[in-house]
Amino acid sequence: MTARRKFTVTPLSPILGSTVADLNVADLLGPEGAELVAEIRALLHERLVLLFPRQRLTPQDYVAFAALYGELPTQRYAQHVPGEDRIKFVSNGRDAEGKPIGAGNAAELVWHADDTYRSEPPSFMYLHAIKVPDTKRPSTSWLSMYEIHDRLDPDMLAGLEGLHAHHAAIGTNDVRHHRHSPPPSIEAGREGARHPLVRAHPDSGRPAVFMPRRRDALVVDRTPEESASIIEPLWDIVTASDHGCSVTLTVGDLVVWDNRFTLHAREAWSDGDERTLWRLANLGEQPIPFPQDSALDARNHRLAGIAQPG
Repeated sequence: MTARRKFTVTPLSPILGSTVADLNVADLLGPEGAELVAEIRALLHERLVLLFPRQRLTPQDYVAFAALYGELPTQRYAQHVPGEDRIKFVSNGRDAEGKPIGAGNAAELVWHADDTYRSEPPSFMYLHAIKVPDTKRPSTSWLSMYEIHDRLDPDMLAGLEGLHAHHAAIGTNDVRHHRHSPPPSIEAGREGARHPLVRAHPDSGRPAVFMPRRRDALVVDRTPEESASIIEPLWDIVTASDHGCSVTLTVGDLVVWDNRFTLHAREAWSDGDERTLWRLANLGEQPIPFPQDSALDARNHRLAGIAQPG
């Protein structure tokens, strides 16, 4: 029997995020890696963001690792890693003729979760750093939406009871788009999926705020003015929060996060300095609304120091 390999876990912040060192994720792929797979799953469930430094993965290893934690979509990307069209090739680089070599840019990105305009947004996301800028390397930051929920004023939390928001498939997560684009029409703002503003973890039931994609998002069955009075204060809390973690990727680094219960944002860098990542995602589930009275009870129990599942 092969002895289980140890690894080292170091928190990235008190709230969320951990670095998992002394572990080659390729070691999880064989039958003898099952115990490690379970440990990493539990750690991801608890810490929400995991950084695995200095990995050396083939595209096939990368896909196999992601498949350990959930089903992969059947979607194939036009801009993909050679030989593996399930891996999205994310890059701001250009070829000798000046044409983009991947999907992506060097812009600052606002706080967001990926692909929430879908009825079943991705669960876990994966980024593997292949090339990083020679000068300024951008940081990516995460927030725990469990923590945002637990810190909400009880009156604000009660005001979210039973509400859903439109996650309109409009524009991008580029800061410039959010700051300078005109507000969408009501019709456009109602495109995309409808998701609860407070969702529950499908296993533990723990509640978290689930933010729509835009600051000017519409709440289902509310006017734009009523929607703004609900959504804008939530975004103010998100943007003012310092309860998160940040990672500056180096070549070989692999970062995995729970897209359902975090938001992430990214710094900008020089567009002439290439940054190339491999991106994967697991299929998720339709967000489960959380009963508001239970949410308040759960919050009060945690604040009183009583352990909650998840």
